Amino acid sequence: MTNDFTFVWIGDPHLERNHENDLKYHSSVDWKIDGGQPNNWINQTNWIVRNIPKYNIQAVLCAGDMYMCFNPDPNCRPIQEPLVWDNGSGEGLVAIDSSGLPYLVAAGNHDMDCTGTSPPKTENRNTTSFDKYLGHDQICTKSWYVGYCQVEGGSKANQAIKFDVGGRHLLVIALEFFPRPEVLDWAANLAKQYYDCEVIIITHAYMTDAGDLFGTHAARYRALPPDRSSSRGHPQLR
Repeated sequence: MTNDFTFVWIGDPHLERNHENDLKYHSSVDWKIDGGQPNNWINQTNWIVRNIPKYNIQAVLCAGDMYMCFNPDPNCRPIQEPLVWDNGSGEGLVAIDSSGLPYLVAAGNHDMDCTGTSPPKTENRNTTSFDKYLGHDQICTKSWYVGYCQVEGGSKANQAIKFDVGGRHLLVIALEFFPRPEVLDWAANLAKQYYDCEVIIITHAYMTDAGDLFGTHAARYRALPPDRSSSRGHPQLR
């Protein structure tokens, strides 16, 4: 008998999740490469559910960017809020939820309610729609939900789940896009609190293309400099 198990990691699904009408704001870019149709997303999540026994899948984790941009401004992507969670067919993320698997989505920059400017500004870290339709409000009553970090602006996108696989205790922490210092401090304290858990950190982005936290992105999002890492000294981190 094997003790092997699988976590499914879903990278930015926004290009395969969106309908054509959702892409008006990005009309200058050919986002239709490789189809870009919702069926790709639906097929992917159905495959995950169908293969839970075969691969002993124990959790589904996602990098975020479920949509191009949550934005009520008509010049950007119009929010079709009921469709964010369910397209009416019980497929997509609803299929994952219905399977009973623990799951967690890290909020990406395209998941934020932005301002309708070009390009959209996400520095305000407004995740109201994400929290309601993809994050906190959808999973906060689950037995495996731990909680979220209270931050300025009210975002609940920094959150954690905890579950067991065999005799192993696992804590998964989702951090916001370019995490702020107080968010990393919260994650470090959470790891200390659950000292008997192996800890997995997921986030949409925490460094620039050059491999550092300095420069434009770090300044815009008040990200943590490399010499002040709250994760140091935590052997639980995976």
